[in-house]
Amino acid sequence: MTKALRSETADEAYDAAGNIVQRSIIRIDHVCCQAEAALVRQLLAPFEDDVIEIKVSVNDRRAVIEHRAHLPVSEIVRVINTKQLGASIAETDAGAAGPTVAMTSAEWTRSLMTTAQILLFGTALSLSSLDAFQAVSLVLAGGSLLLSWPMFYAAYLGAVRGLPNVEFLMTVAALGSVALGDVVEAASVGAIVSLMDIVKFFFIERFDRQLRSVSTGPPPQ
Repeated sequence: MTKALRSETADEAYDAAGNIVQRSIIRIDHVCCQAEAALVRQLLAPFEDDVIEIKVSVNDRRAVIEHRAHLPVSEIVRVINTKQLGASIAETDAGAAGPTVAMTSAEWTRSLMTTAQILLFGTALSLSSLDAFQAVSLVLAGGSLLLSWPMFYAAYLGAVRGLPNVEFLMTVAALGSVALGDVVEAASVGAIVSLMDIVKFFFIERFDRQLRSVSTGPPPQ
Protein backbone atom coordinates (compact mmCIF):
# COMPACT_ATOMS: atom_id res chain seq x y z
CA MET A 1 0.00 0.00 0.00
CA THR A 2 1.31 3.42 -0.94
CA LYS A 3 1.04 6.37 1.40
CA ALA A 4 -1.20 9.26 0.41
CA LEU A 5 0.17 12.79 0.20
CA ARG A 6 -2.03 15.39 1.93
CA SER A 7 -2.54 18.82 0.47
CA GLU A 8 -1.40 21.74 2.64
CA THR A 9 -4.32 23.92 1.51
CA ALA A 10 -7.23 21.48 1.50
CA ASP A 11 -8.57 18.55 3.45
CA GLU A 12 -7.78 16.19 0.57
CA ALA A 13 -5.02 13.73 -0.21
CA TYR A 14 -3.59 12.40 -3.44
CA ASP A 15 -1.68 9.24 -4.31
CA ALA A 16 1.42 9.15 -6.50
CA ALA A 17 -0.76 9.00 -9.62
CA GLY A 18 -2.72 12.10 -8.59
CA ASN A 19 -5.91 10.25 -7.63
CA ILE A 20 -7.96 11.73 -4.79
CA VAL A 21 -7.66 9.76 -1.56
CA GLN A 22 -10.39 9.90 1.07
CA ARG A 23 -10.00 9.23 4.79
CA SER A 24 -13.08 7.60 6.33
CA ILE A 25 -13.77 6.60 9.92
CA ILE A 26 -16.11 3.64 10.25
CA ARG A 27 -17.83 2.63 13.46
CA ILE A 28 -17.71 -1.17 13.95
CA ASP A 29 -19.99 -2.12 16.83
CA HIS A 30 -19.18 -5.83 16.98
CA VAL A 31 -15.40 -5.66 17.25
CA CYS A 32 -14.31 -7.11 20.59
CA CYS A 33 -10.79 -8.43 19.96
CA GLN A 34 -7.98 -8.62 17.42
CA ALA A 35 -9.67 -11.52 15.62
CA GLU A 36 -12.41 -9.19 14.34
CA ALA A 37 -9.79 -6.54 13.48
CA ALA A 38 -7.97 -9.12 11.37
CA LEU A 39 -11.30 -10.09 9.79
CA VAL A 40 -11.88 -6.47 8.70
CA ARG A 41 -8.49 -6.42 6.98
CA GLN A 42 -9.22 -9.78 5.38
CA LEU A 43 -12.57 -8.58 4.03
CA LEU A 44 -10.95 -5.51 2.46
CA ALA A 45 -7.98 -7.44 1.03
CA PRO A 46 -9.64 -7.81 -2.42
CA PHE A 47 -9.69 -3.99 -2.61
CA GLU A 48 -5.94 -3.61 -2.01
CA ASP A 49 -5.59 -1.56 -5.20
CA ASP A 50 -7.98 1.07 -3.81
CA VAL A 51 -7.51 0.75 -0.03
CA ILE A 52 -4.29 2.48 0.98
CA GLU A 53 -4.24 2.05 4.75
CA ILE A 54 -6.39 0.37 7.41
CA LYS A 55 -6.15 1.09 11.13
CA VAL A 56 -8.58 -0.73 13.41
CA SER A 57 -8.96 0.30 17.06
CA VAL A 58 -10.49 -2.50 19.11
CA ASN A 59 -10.84 -0.26 22.18
CA ASP A 60 -12.69 2.47 20.27
CA ARG A 61 -14.49 0.08 17.91
CA ARG A 62 -13.54 2.18 14.92
CA ALA A 63 -11.57 1.74 11.74
CA VAL A 64 -9.69 4.57 10.03
CA ILE A 65 -9.44 3.74 6.34
CA GLU A 66 -7.65 5.69 3.63
CA HIS A 67 -8.98 4.75 0.22
CA ARG A 68 -9.16 6.15 -3.29
CA ALA A 69 -12.29 8.24 -3.81
CA HIS A 70 -13.69 6.03 -6.58
CA LEU A 71 -14.21 3.30 -3.95
CA PRO A 72 -17.28 4.62 -2.06
CA VAL A 73 -17.23 4.38 1.70
CA SER A 74 -20.72 2.88 1.49
CA GLU A 75 -19.24 -0.08 -0.40
CA ILE A 76 -16.59 -0.53 2.31
CA VAL A 77 -19.33 -0.58 4.95
CA ARG A 78 -21.35 -3.08 2.92
CA VAL A 79 -18.39 -5.44 2.58
CA ILE A 80 -17.58 -5.28 6.30
CA ASN A 81 -21.21 -5.98 7.17
CA THR A 82 -21.22 -9.21 5.15
CA LYS A 83 -19.85 -10.68 8.40
CA GLN A 84 -22.44 -8.93 10.61
CA LEU A 85 -19.87 -6.60 12.20
CA GLY A 86 -22.32 -3.71 12.66
CA ALA A 87 -20.35 -1.20 10.56
CA SER A 88 -21.59 2.32 9.90
CA ILE A 89 -20.09 5.56 8.64
CA ALA A 90 -18.81 7.73 11.50
CA GLU A 91 -16.77 10.41 9.74
CA THR A 92 -15.39 11.28 6.31
CA ASP A 93 -13.08 14.02 5.04
CA ALA A 94 -16.04 15.62 3.31
CA GLY A 95 -18.21 16.06 6.37
CA ALA A 96 -16.18 15.59 9.52
CA ALA A 97 -15.56 18.45 11.87
CA GLY A 98 -13.47 16.33 14.21
CA PRO A 99 -14.42 13.41 16.44
CA THR A 100 -17.48 13.83 18.60
CA VAL A 101 -17.26 13.38 22.35
CA ALA A 102 -21.00 13.59 23.10
CA MET A 103 -22.81 10.32 23.72
CA THR A 104 -25.15 9.10 21.01
CA SER A 105 -28.72 7.95 21.66
CA ALA A 106 -27.58 4.34 21.21
CA GLU A 107 -24.88 4.83 23.84
CA TRP A 108 -27.38 6.37 26.26
CA THR A 109 -29.71 3.42 25.71
CA ARG A 110 -26.86 1.02 26.26
CA SER A 111 -25.92 2.72 29.54
CA LEU A 112 -29.51 2.81 30.83
CA MET A 113 -30.05 -0.85 29.94
CA THR A 114 -26.92 -1.86 31.83
CA THR A 115 -27.96 0.19 34.86
CA ALA A 116 -31.42 -1.43 34.87
CA GLN A 117 -29.90 -4.88 34.42
CA ILE A 118 -27.52 -4.49 37.36
CA LEU A 119 -30.28 -3.07 39.59
CA LEU A 120 -32.55 -6.01 38.77
CA PHE A 121 -29.77 -8.50 39.43
CA GLY A 122 -28.74 -6.80 42.68
CA THR A 123 -32.31 -6.87 43.98
CA ALA A 124 -32.76 -10.50 42.93
CA LEU A 125 -29.51 -11.48 44.64
CA SER A 126 -30.49 -9.68 47.84
CA LEU A 127 -33.88 -11.39 48.00
CA SER A 128 -32.31 -14.76 47.23
CA SER A 129 -29.68 -14.30 49.94
CA LEU A 130 -32.38 -13.40 52.48
CA ASP A 131 -34.37 -16.45 51.41
CA ALA A 132 -37.42 -14.24 50.97
CA PHE A 133 -39.82 -13.64 48.09
CA GLN A 134 -38.19 -16.36 46.00
CA ALA A 135 -40.76 -16.01 43.22
CA VAL A 136 -40.06 -12.27 42.97
CA SER A 137 -36.33 -12.99 42.99
CA LEU A 138 -36.69 -15.38 40.05
CA VAL A 139 -38.76 -12.87 38.07
CA LEU A 140 -36.21 -10.10 38.65
CA ALA A 141 -33.32 -12.41 37.78
CA GLY A 142 -35.14 -13.45 34.61
CA GLY A 143 -35.63 -9.80 33.65
CA SER A 144 -31.95 -9.10 34.26
CA LEU A 145 -31.02 -12.10 32.14
CA LEU A 146 -33.25 -10.91 29.28
CA LEU A 147 -31.40 -7.58 29.31
CA SER A 148 -28.25 -9.59 28.55
CA TRP A 149 -29.41 -9.96 24.95
CA PRO A 150 -26.36 -8.01 23.61
CA MET A 151 -24.15 -10.75 25.11
CA PHE A 152 -26.25 -13.47 23.48
CA TYR A 153 -26.19 -11.63 20.14
CA ALA A 154 -22.41 -11.17 20.29
CA ALA A 155 -22.08 -14.89 21.07
CA TYR A 156 -24.27 -15.72 18.06
CA LEU A 157 -22.16 -13.50 15.78
CA GLY A 158 -18.97 -15.10 17.08
CA ALA A 159 -20.37 -18.56 16.33
CA VAL A 160 -21.53 -17.51 12.84
CA ARG A 161 -18.09 -16.05 12.04
CA GLY A 162 -16.31 -19.08 13.48
CA LEU A 163 -14.54 -16.82 16.01
CA PRO A 164 -15.71 -17.85 19.50
CA ASN A 165 -15.38 -14.85 21.80
CA VAL A 166 -15.71 -14.07 25.51
CA GLU A 167 -19.44 -13.50 25.08
CA PHE A 168 -19.78 -17.00 23.61
CA LEU A 169 -18.08 -18.59 26.62
CA MET A 170 -20.13 -16.52 29.06
CA THR A 171 -23.34 -17.41 27.22
CA VAL A 172 -22.50 -21.10 27.60
CA ALA A 173 -21.97 -20.50 31.33
CA ALA A 174 -25.27 -18.62 31.65
CA LEU A 175 -27.25 -21.27 29.78
CA GLY A 176 -25.59 -23.95 31.91
CA SER A 177 -26.77 -22.19 35.05
CA VAL A 178 -30.31 -21.96 33.65
CA ALA A 179 -30.22 -25.68 32.84
CA LEU A 180 -29.24 -26.35 36.46
CA GLY A 181 -32.16 -24.23 37.64
CA ASP A 182 -30.10 -21.36 39.05
CA VAL A 183 -31.51 -18.32 37.27
CA VAL A 184 -29.90 -15.87 39.70
CA GLU A 185 -26.46 -17.34 38.93
CA ALA A 186 -27.18 -17.06 35.20
CA ALA A 187 -28.21 -13.42 35.67
CA SER A 188 -24.92 -12.76 37.49
CA VAL A 189 -22.99 -13.86 34.40
CA GLY A 190 -24.88 -11.44 32.17
CA ALA A 191 -24.58 -8.62 34.69
CA ILE A 192 -20.81 -9.07 34.95
CA VAL A 193 -20.38 -9.00 31.16
CA SER A 194 -22.56 -5.89 30.81
CA LEU A 195 -20.78 -4.14 33.68
CA MET A 196 -17.35 -4.80 32.16
CA ASP A 197 -18.62 -3.62 28.78
CA ILE A 198 -19.88 -0.32 30.20
CA VAL A 199 -16.66 0.18 32.21
CA LYS A 200 -14.70 -0.34 28.99
CA PHE A 201 -16.94 2.17 27.22
CA PHE A 202 -16.60 4.97 29.78
CA PHE A 203 -12.95 4.50 30.75
CA ILE A 204 -11.40 3.37 27.45
CA GLU A 205 -13.60 4.14 24.44
CA ARG A 206 -14.70 7.61 25.57
CA PHE A 207 -11.21 8.43 26.86
CA ASP A 208 -9.72 7.54 23.46
CA ARG A 209 -12.44 9.63 21.80
CA GLN A 210 -11.62 12.62 23.98
CA LEU A 211 -7.91 12.30 23.22
CA ARG A 212 -8.68 12.16 19.50
CA SER A 213 -10.96 15.19 19.82
CA VAL A 214 -8.19 17.18 21.52
CA SER A 215 -5.58 16.13 18.97
CA THR A 216 -7.78 17.10 16.00
CA GLY A 217 -9.29 20.26 17.51
CA PRO A 218 -8.26 23.82 16.69
CA PRO A 219 -4.90 24.99 18.02
CA PRO A 220 -4.95 27.11 21.19
CA GLN A 221 -5.09 30.88 20.68
